[in-house]
Amino acid sequence: MIDLNKFTEASQELIRGARELALSRRNSQIEPVHILYLIADDRQGIGLKLLAMIAIDPKELYEKVKEALTRIPVLSSVSEDIYFSGETNALLENAFGEANRFKDEFVSIEHIVLAMVKDDRSEAGTLLRDFGANEHVILRALKKIRGHTRVTDQTPETKFAALERYGIDYTELARQGKLDPVIGRTEEIRRVMRVLSRRRKIIRPSLASRVSAKQR
Repeated sequence: MIDLNKFTEASQELIRGARELALSRRNSQIEPVHILYLIADDRQGIGLKLLAMIAIDPKELYEKVKEALTRIPVLSSVSEDIYFSGETNALLENAFGEANRFKDEFVSIEHIVLAMVKDDRSEAGTLLRDFGANEHVILRALKKIRGHTRVTDQTPETKFAALERYGIDYTELARQGKLDPVIGRTEEIRRVMRVLSRRRKIIRPSLASRVSAKQR
């Protein structure tokens, strides 16, 4: 039996949302497609951010998953006692395995996405692979989002990609040609060097002079 207490708050909310979605659509079971639909529908969520980083168009993914939902059989009525399908149980068990592989203490949404893309039994996994997702590209994108941060509590999503949210990636700006030119700004550079020299006592004034001269 799946122990939801070992899931992060965001992943628990995702699973509860999948249950509500299945009930509202009068589906007999909670399928992986229900979970993927909610991931695709959450524009601020880490799951969609992860998929967008591997060049999956969020709008196109949403439309494809929405279409997949229509293929799930609809009952004339459905009980409140709705359960995970066998595929969903397997998906969540595999997400546990991914969390253990990362030495994480809780199952987060990225573990579910990773388990989903490796699942060749569900339509959700097939959809992601059709968009070009695979384990390798997901892991590469995940490294950019969470770095070496481990999931040790139930609210890790607030910590992931903190530098990206609150900092400026000057390397990326340089690639895009959006940085102001340095040539002709010798006096500004000299002032910066003086400040750094006073605060850090690492850069000597003579070095600042040499750097200035090279800029002329």
